[in-house]
Amino acid sequence: MKEEATFDEFESQEPRLAYIRPVAKADIADAPDDAPEQLYALHDGDGRPLALFSSLSTAKVTARTHNFEPVTVH
Repeated sequence: MKEEATFDEFESQEPRLAYIRPVAKADIADAPDDAPEQLYALHDGDGRPLALFSSLSTAKVTARTHNFEPVTVH
């Protein structure tokens, strides 16, 4: 598994790609019981996980807020 990245690492850099992919709640070992069945994982351009979101729109906004250009993948 890739080492987790933090948003702080990227704050001063030029915009970079971030990947958003759908993930099933069942595939997340420590997902909260009240999480929706469909989640969205945000990864940096190197594939390191950054965050997990309950909506695609929130994942995109958060990526842009932290100077990433989000791209969805399947």
